[in-house]
Amino acid sequence: MKKSLLASAAVWALILPGTANAQGDRLAELERLMNTQAAKMETMRVEMEAIKKEKKSAGKSAGHIKKFGAAPTFASDDGVFTFKPRGRLFIDFWNSNDDKNLENDFDATEVRTARLGGEGTITGIKYKLEAEFEEDGLTGLTDAYLQIKAFKPLVFTIGQQKTGNSLEELTSSRHITFMERGGMTDVFSFSRQIGIKVSHDAHNWGAAVGVFRGAFGDSTPDEETTVAGRTYFHGKVANDKGMFHVGGSFRYRDFAKTSKTVRYRQRPHSHIQTRYVNTGTLAADEDLFFGVEGAVVLGSFSSQAEWGWQSPDMLAGSDPDFNAGYVDISYFLTGETRPYKKGSFQRPKIKKPLGQG
Repeated sequence: MKKSLLASAAVWALILPGTANAQGDRLAELERLMNTQAAKMETMRVEMEAIKKEKKSAGKSAGHIKKFGAAPTFASDDGVFTFKPRGRLFIDFWNSNDDKNLENDFDATEVRTARLGGEGTITGIKYKLEAEFEEDGLTGLTDAYLQIKAFKPLVFTIGQQKTGNSLEELTSSRHITFMERGGMTDVFSFSRQIGIKVSHDAHNWGAAVGVFRGAFGDSTPDEETTVAGRTYFHGKVANDKGMFHVGGSFRYRDFAKTSKTVRYRQRPHSHIQTRYVNTGTLAADEDLFFGVEGAVVLGSFSSQAEWGWQSPDMLAGSDPDFNAGYVDISYFLTGETRPYKKGSFQRPKIKKPLGQG
């Protein structure tokens, strides 16, 4: 009996170490497999994070539509850059009959204006670039400027822009009352020129002054110098149901030394018509303009008027005085009103567009 017990103990003594060694190997192998799997999972996690960052970065560069109004405004996700396409296409048809002078009869159509461009902001600086086209292709740039608002309350506008004269001239041709602007804006040659303008628009008044030389497309080596300024005041009337605007502007032009000439001319009503008002070429060293302007809006009723005086400094003979002005009246039968902002009229908001009944 004692020998049997000793034999059994010896057998178990031989078996147990082998079993323990086998279990240890299995545990080591299992631990190795788990570590390998964990490493693979970590690699996958890092790769997924990289893919997410790449997609997020790609999304930022693509940007998004910030606003969808009359035209969409695109913006980068960080807000640094915005872009809004702009343009216009005006097609005019005119028919005129003159019983006293058959030469004034005409029946014609023209593409009055065709423009394409864009505007927006880059790191807080506003930009605007718009090109004009005719039958022969690109004819030039209308607006091409940067507007800096970093020096509040002053705003600096640098580039090709309007000199800043006349309520009618500074209101976009998309928002004026009639198909053509009041005659005084063209007869006195208000236009866009390259220069720098400093302006300030407060709650109910504004002022601007600028210095300009030449315009895009000028081929002359010597250009005229222009100094222009404008101020205006506006307020509410009729228990805030209406508004009024009054203002004035000036412009001084020193003509190019190589071409001391000026000409004042204008077409009546239509851009297709001939220029009935035409002074011919005048030999002058400089000219000076002063103008006053006013407007009132009462609900659907609105009216505006301007008067301007201009006198050239003739190289010989006496200096003539030229005067021009206009008055217009309008009324919305469908209840709209003319919006006004910062010294000019804006796009009316239609209450019931045709596409919406």
